[in-house]
Parts: sequence; C-alpha cells; structure tokens
Amino acid sequence: MEKYGAARAINLMITILGWCTIALAGFMALGMFERLGLGGVLTVALPVALGGLALLAVAQIASAQLDTAESTARMADDMAAIRKRLTLGKAREQKPRHYAPPVRQREAEAEEPGAAVVVHKGKPIMREPLGYSVDGRAFGSIAAAKVWIEAEALRPGSGS
Repeated sequence: MEKYGAARAINLMITILGWCTIALAGFMALGMFERLGLGGVLTVALPVALGGLALLAVAQIASAQLDTAESTARMADDMAAIRKRLTLGKAREQKPRHYAPPVRQREAEAEEPGAAVVVHKGKPIMREPLGYSVDGRAFGSIAAAKVWIEAEALRPGSGS
C-alpha cells in the first residue's frame, strides 16, 4: 500500500539535495583552507553545511509524516475489517438452547406486589414493592433473581 508517491519522490529529492549541499560545503572547506584559513572556511562553508543539515531534517520530518499517514490508513482499514467480521459474527450467532425470552419491563412493573412475574426453572419470581424475590430472598431485578436461581441449581445438595 504505497501511497503518497509524489510526496515521497519530492522528499527523496530534498534528501539528495541536502547531502549534496553538505558535500559541497566539505569541498569548499578543503579548497579554501589554504587561502582563507580556519576562520574564513568556517565563515563560508559552515552556513552551507548547516543549510544541508536543515534540508535533511526537513526531509526526515516529512518522511515521518508520510509513514504516520500510511500507518493510520492501514489501522483504519484493519479496524473496518474487524468491525465487519464482528457484525457478521453477531448475525451468525444462534440463540443458546436454554434461552428464555425476556419479560417485558412494562409487564413486570404492572404486576402487583406478591404476584408471580415469571417462573424460571420451576421457581416463581415474585413482584415486591422494592424489586423482586425468590424464596424470600430480595433482588433488584428479574435478571439478578434468575442468576441466583441458576446458581442454586448448580449447588450440591440443592433440591432442584
């Protein structure tokens, strides 16, 4: 997935230009050292070499930005593929064999306290003023009562 081809080509040209500028500064320093001395060489060649280094730095920053853009595009593609697999997986899932349709909340709330709302695994879940109960134990929701009934059924020595 090689995107941003034009930007990478321009970046390569900037990199080559930076290295050529540094090489030119080196040749200038060697050629002028005998005539100008150290001070003259530093005055003329050092700014040229620093300009070449600046070009290299700009090219590396641009390269990092292009790599980040490609990596982000790859991650977005991967996330879309994962999302697609998850959505297909959910559509293919079948309901478990022990699935019981949920009690509608309005129906459960309409029951008077003390009335059986639903029977789960042979145990009635009763409507209470502050929630629900099974065998005298209080629960905040029908789901919590069902979980307790299922746990009781798994306990050794239980009557179920």
